[in-house]
Amino acid sequence: MQIVVYRRVILTLAVLSSLVAFSIPIISVVDGSTAYQTVVADDFYYYLIPARSFVETGVTSFDGITETNGYHPLWMAVIVSLVGLSGSNFTLFWILLFLLLAALSITTFIQLRSFSELLFGQHWWVSTVVLGAHYYGLAFYLCGMESSIVLPLSMAFFHRYWVVLKKNVPPQPSQVFLLAFIASLAILARLDIGPFVLLPMLLFLWRSRLDHKRLVLLSISIFLGLTPVLLYFIYNHLHFGHIIPVSGLAKGLHRADFIFSGHMIQDLARSKRVVGYGAFVLLSVIILVWMVFRRRPISMRWIMVYIGFLIPAGSILIAGFRSDWILWIWHLYWTVPSFVMIGCIVFTVTTEGVAGRNHLNRYMQWIAPAVISIAFVVFPEMMLGRSVIHPDYLGIESTALRLREFSRAKGGRYAMGDRAGLTASIIERPVTQLEGLMADIHLLTCISAEKDLQVVLREYDVDYLIVSRSRTFNSSPESRTIEIPDPDQSGPMSYRMKTTFQHAPVYVDSSVAGVYTAVFYCRF
Repeated sequence: MQIVVYRRVILTLAVLSSLVAFSIPIISVVDGSTAYQTVVADDFYYYLIPARSFVETGVTSFDGITETNGYHPLWMAVIVSLVGLSGSNFTLFWILLFLLLAALSITTFIQLRSFSELLFGQHWWVSTVVLGAHYYGLAFYLCGMESSIVLPLSMAFFHRYWVVLKKNVPPQPSQVFLLAFIASLAILARLDIGPFVLLPMLLFLWRSRLDHKRLVLLSISIFLGLTPVLLYFIYNHLHFGHIIPVSGLAKGLHRADFIFSGHMIQDLARSKRVVGYGAFVLLSVIILVWMVFRRRPISMRWIMVYIGFLIPAGSILIAGFRSDWILWIWHLYWTVPSFVMIGCIVFTVTTEGVAGRNHLNRYMQWIAPAVISIAFVVFPEMMLGRSVIHPDYLGIESTALRLREFSRAKGGRYAMGDRAGLTASIIERPVTQLEGLMADIHLLTCISAEKDLQVVLREYDVDYLIVSRSRTFNSSPESRTIEIPDPDQSGPMSYRMKTTFQHAPVYVDSSVAGVYTAVFYCRF
């Protein structure tokens, strides 16, 4: 009975923390403030602007002219639905968005706890560890990115996978179809989860040792369940000429056939999140090696735990060997379930050492959630992200508002690399995203050929180029030599379009500390 009450208390804390976290931007929306615009990531507008374009014109376009597929399709479908429901009522859209994100965070908590209890048992420390992961993971949802829906879907997949696998009777084709269909939704939510949901299904077929007829039947069920992904790839190939989003292709443009991105590792090392991602991955690898060499039979439960640690290690390898771009917080969604795996393994080992000391367990089961809840309240910036507590700390919104006055006076078409999302939303003018994230295949060809940037700007009929550069990483941000993608975003192996303007910028904004913004006229 006590564990039932304890689980309810922990669930209440999780729900309250989500409501508190998302009430901050919702209050901003209701009050008429614009602070909510910078709570979400700048890349969120790479969903919102094309979604509005699709509702209005039936075409997903960032600049209003070029059709693009530079997004993960399932999250785009969600944003399109919210835009369609809210119509021209932007206040309603933002309220619906933040309520949805809060609901997704709570759903993930419930699924993650349920799955963890299947693996480790219904102990008090399982709920406590998942609560800590929930606090830690709220920042992922506040970004408003596709990781918000990948987490609950991937947890639903692994939960279902475990249930099907644990049965002593061969699974029915309908069960396997449902499993594959959930996997396809997770892949459509974020394509890089693909290997981590497909490999377990192959492992399942390999371990099942079924007769040939049933093996073929289950393979067909998996194929049918994955049909949405296959249809998405076919549509992309026929309509755009490539099967994955153009943003993924853009980040994979580099000079070497085989690289490991030191730029990305540097980004991991300088992270200021609660768990430094570099240390996190290292700890995951150490525990994974320990589990492989531990002198115990490998049960199905431990295979599931292995998967929990293979995901962070595998994600780092995929990102590092495929791209030279840095990672952002929403790319690291896999740290939430891996956080739970680490915590539960630590508690499994330590509780074995204090077996029989019930008085210690009684104290710890209330002290532990109290401590992490106090940390959530005392260190909100660390838990929720700096943008929630200090809106527009990067100065993107304030700079864009001043750029809007310029664009209203001058008119014309614009182009921009980094920070183009919110800027394009605010200045309300056509903006070509020059990094290739919201482009067509032609722009990627220009980037890989390292064409002169001014030539490319003329090809895209651009009047003004907006450049926003950090003083932290660039020794001379006022330079008239422009490189896109910016070296701060992509590493030394990435292709770049370059140019040097002979004339001074027509607009300069250095009012934001640490950031230099300039506008160059492109019609000379």
